[in-house]
Amino acid sequence: HAVRDYGTAAYAFQEWAEMLTPACRRWRAMPESNDAERAVKRQLERSILFIAGVAGHWATDVTNPMHASLHGSGWHSSVPNPNGYEGKDLHGRFESKFVDAAISLDDVTALLDDKPRLLGHWLREIEKVIAASNSHIEQIYIWDKTTPFGGGKEPAAAATFTAARLADGARFLRDFWYTAWRRSADPLP
Repeated sequence: HAVRDYGTAAYAFQEWAEMLTPACRRWRAMPESNDAERAVKRQLERSILFIAGVAGHWATDVTNPMHASLHGSGWHSSVPNPNGYEGKDLHGRFESKFVDAAISLDDVTALLDDKPRLLGHWLREIEKVIAASNSHIEQIYIWDKTTPFGGGKEPAAAATFTAARLADGARFLRDFWYTAWRRSADPLP
């Protein structure tokens, strides 16, 4: 796939993912037999948390259809719009106002299992995630056209759909961190 297919998010994610595994590998190998060594290891832990957080931001962003589509801020003029989608302020109305009002943590966690999986090649994995997420964008526009998000009258199916997208993000983030940690135990190729 090319940048035109997924934008640059996949490459940004891959870059951060490829920083996390070796940072974890360094952490595993660091001694901590005295205060100075423990202090250095704590510094690396803070770096790992930063890297994991930034990569986690990318991982969860791309599971949100509004972030995985060029239609994230209204139906993009470069794509035919035979259904007359507008989407004015849709991004914020869907991602914030609707989620805050209609989705609970329990809605999301009920959709998760406790079985992390090892991911494959970082770039291929994120491309699959972006493609899957992007496939959901039109549904958001369909609902918004009939019952605008943020008005409190969205269909129940919209809440179920949105909880599933959030669970997709949580699952991918869990699997991403798990994979980076597990790979950090492998010897360098």
